Amino acid sequence: MIFFGLALTSVSHSSMIGMCDDWDVWGSYLYGKDSNPTFLANNTTDVVSWGFFTGVTHAFTEDWILSLLYNKVKVSGRQDLDANTMTANISYMLMRNFRLMLEFTGDFEDINAGHPVEEHTGVFGIVLAF
Repeated sequence: MIFFGLALTSVSHSSMIGMCDDWDVWGSYLYGKDSNPTFLANNTTDVVSWGFFTGVTHAFTEDWILSLLYNKVKVSGRQDLDANTMTANISYMLMRNFRLMLEFTGDFEDINAGHPVEEHTGVFGIVLAF
């Protein structure tokens, strides 16, 4: 079993436009090769997987935050585990531990036997932390 990962987190960049100066770019990459992914004694197939995600977060004000995330995953022999999505999230902080969020995810994975339909989703939620 071999796994390799690389992460880039929170690189801030000042806005050239001058509207706001709170931009964070982050991401991660993962590569893995497993000689026995199903934990069977007579397994003879290797599974190679790789994936990455990258995102940007922008704070409009102290209370309003926009996040964009791109996610790509490929798993050899398991098309049902492949992913190719883009997510947009806007959040409003009511209190330090109470947030309202609206999120949309677009599914861009090719239609195939393991992925028969595109699954776009939307969520309106309340996030609490204690």
